[in-house]
Amino acid sequence: MPRRGAAMTPNAAAGSGVPCGGMAGSTGTTGAAGKDGVLSGGAAEGAGARSAPHSGQNFPLAAAPHCGHFQVSAAGFGSGFSPFAPGTAGALLATLIWLALSCAVSPTLLLIITALLIGIFTIAGIRSANAVEPIWGEDPSRVVVDEMVGVWIPLLAAPAGNLWYALAAFALFRLFDIFKPLGIRKMEYLKEGVGVMMDDILAGIYSLILLIVARWLIG
Repeated sequence: MPRRGAAMTPNAAAGSGVPCGGMAGSTGTTGAAGKDGVLSGGAAEGAGARSAPHSGQNFPLAAAPHCGHFQVSAAGFGSGFSPFAPGTAGALLATLIWLALSCAVSPTLLLIITALLIGIFTIAGIRSANAVEPIWGEDPSRVVVDEMVGVWIPLLAAPAGNLWYALAAFALFRLFDIFKPLGIRKMEYLKEGVGVMMDDILAGIYSLILLIVARWLIG
């Protein structure tokens, strides 16, 4: 296995035991715009956020078809391949999934299912990010399962089927995720998949707290 940040040749990718293959002709970095369609903290501040070591490099398709499920889950069922702001696309998909569930199940069951989704996709996200990072790069833009988990957290406080609270949860999460205040950015320095997931989880927790306060104030 090459060191982190080193490009892989086609033969090395196919024979190195990498758990998941990259996409032909794709880049393994969030780039200057990152997941959010805005300058990343590292680009804006000169340091800050975790750097993407594969910037500007292409990654060949590795012979690992058995790992397609890692790519699907990491990319948020394809939303991570959005040409613009894939992080927003992943969070929006998660919000739409929650709204669809709220129309199909009782509020109590919705709360249980949302909590289960958070737990399951957190574990799956860590594993998927670990699997794809050796080829796609560190915290690549197409990995958006972290945004899905992050927006489900404040939705725990939203009344079932309430579009306005769902939009508020979505907006609050994206603001915290983009600007990364209050220690959120530090979470990105955690290793591998844990670092990919934890900054969005903390952003989701802050959003949850604000949404709970807003519901209490509104009554």
